Amino acid sequence: MPEPDFHGLRDELDWIARQADFSTVTRRAGRLRTRARAMAASTMLVAVVALAFAAVTVLPSLASLRPPAGLGAGGRIEVVWAGAGDRDHLYAVLADCADCEQRLVGSDDGGRTWQKRSEFPLHASAQPVTPTVLGPAFLVLDLPLTEPGKGSGPTIRRISVDGGATWRDAGGSGPAREAAVPGTRVWGCLVYVPQGCEIVVPDPAAGSLAPLMSQPPLAGAIPVVAPPSAGYWMRGCDPATRRPAVAVSRTGGRSWETHVFNREPVADQCVFDVATTDGRTVFVTFLDRESGSPRVYRSSSGITGWRAEDRPRLPDGWTLQGASLVALDGSHVLFAGRETDFGLLVSPDGRMYTPLDGPVSEPLAPPRVVDGGRYLWYDAKGVYVSDDGLRWRTVTPD
Repeated sequence: MPEPDFHGLRDELDWIARQADFSTVTRRAGRLRTRARAMAASTMLVAVVALAFAAVTVLPSLASLRPPAGLGAGGRIEVVWAGAGDRDHLYAVLADCADCEQRLVGSDDGGRTWQKRSEFPLHASAQPVTPTVLGPAFLVLDLPLTEPGKGSGPTIRRISVDGGATWRDAGGSGPAREAAVPGTRVWGCLVYVPQGCEIVVPDPAAGSLAPLMSQPPLAGAIPVVAPPSAGYWMRGCDPATRRPAVAVSRTGGRSWETHVFNREPVADQCVFDVATTDGRTVFVTFLDRESGSPRVYRSSSGITGWRAEDRPRLPDGWTLQGASLVALDGSHVLFAGRETDFGLLVSPDGRMYTPLDGPVSEPLAPPRVVDGGRYLWYDAKGVYVSDDGLRWRTVTPD
């Protein structure tokens, strides 16, 4: 069974999604800004944005989407990455400078207090440390095998079941599980889905990952970022028609329901965004690769009862940039860009979007839902949480 990893995604989205060293990330920022100015005129860029749009849908973080602005400038601690296991268990990776070690810190009280969990010396590849959080205290991390100063090399996967305080080698996959442990998240391959890639689930008791016994009935199934309480949502292609489809399990992965978007064209890779917070109000967004215009589907009854909005109205100059979320009141929040700026757009029904004030000026990743009353966002300057997906407050570690 091919293991879920980031390597295929890095190959597919080299300029925007590779976890590069900090100096390379900074150089890429200039290219990103140049591309952003030509976004409306460049159909090639629209295609790339469409792939990035899919990538950020499933990544816990996309550290190279926007670079840290002068990492460690002026002695300021910079946030490299942030994630959450639930509303109380938050995590962040911090660094004091571009050449400094990175340290993982965690909070068990929703960001009110933080404790150092682990330190990671700077490797020759200088890749940011970006764990994947699959449960309140279950983290997965790929680290280089070679020692600092000896060049790049293969990685080793490590697992922590105590919030990053200690780590163990992941080893091989355990026996297939009938269902996911309640409160944990499923994991799988990303945009690049090799043949035979399976959805896996964490086993906190064993400290391992195991394939799910009943795999979702989609080709190239990719997990959707959603709270476990909303069900386990997947996006991919319908195997029979090769049209975009979604699947959801409300039984921990034992059984699946599916819906095929038959109005959408046949595709080799079904690239689109799915957002839900409660598993009932669901938004699905497609990005037209030729025009760059989004198409939005909305359901208020889970996987059935879809209403299509073929021409949602975005403010002049704004274009879709990445994954979306569903706010606590059911409104749709898009991560969007305008020239060199990034921000949020909100709509109650997917028809007309208006700008939404937010705390992040140079985001490292789109905001994401943690559970029904907690959302997370971060940039190089801080970590932010929201109780409704609309209004944000700072919980930055010291």
